[in-house]
Parts: sequence; C-alpha cells; structure tokens
Amino acid sequence: MLSSGDCVLMFPEGTRSKTGELGDFKRGSLMAAFSSGATVIPIAVTGSYQMMPRKTYLINIVPVSIKFGEPMSFKKYLGTKPGKNDYEVELKRLREEIQGLLGR
Repeated sequence: MLSSGDCVLMFPEGTRSKTGELGDFKRGSLMAAFSSGATVIPIAVTGSYQMMPRKTYLINIVPVSIKFGEPMSFKKYLGTKPGKNDYEVELKRLREEIQGLLGR
C-alpha cells in the first residue's frame, strides 16, 4: 500500500498507554517505511488518554490535540538493506520528534 502512494496510519507503540505517557516503540514499527521508501509524518495526540482511560468503555468529553511534525523521508533506504544501526537511529529520530511535539 505504501509503495503505491496510499496513506497508512500506524501507532508505533502498538497499544494504548498505561499512563498517558509516550511508551516504547515496537521494534518493527518503521519496517514498512524502510521497505517502501515512504515518507513518515510524525503525529502527536494529546488528551486521548483522559478521553478514554484503559479498562473502560466510557468516553469523557475532554480537549484532544493533534500536532503534526516535519515529514521524514525514507527514500534513501529504498532498494537497500539498511543495517540495524540505521534502523535504531531512525526510530530514535522519530521518537524524539514525537516527544518534542508532545512538549515533554
């Protein structure tokens, strides 16, 4: 889908936060971007934890904010076999960008 230009929304943490804080990213969360050369737009969502805390189906009316970061291109990895270090560097860069958007 990414190779054909479709947009895909992924949550690199893989699950809802237990505390409302940004959690660890799953190891394979950027693999699709690496293999397709896609551009990733970092997005930070705040307020959603208060809207629907874990272990409840009640929805609270609270402000939710969505911030968009600078696009990150992965075209340089298209057709290559990136090393583990490349992957770790890019994953850290993505996490830091989202953390910055969260203002923490």
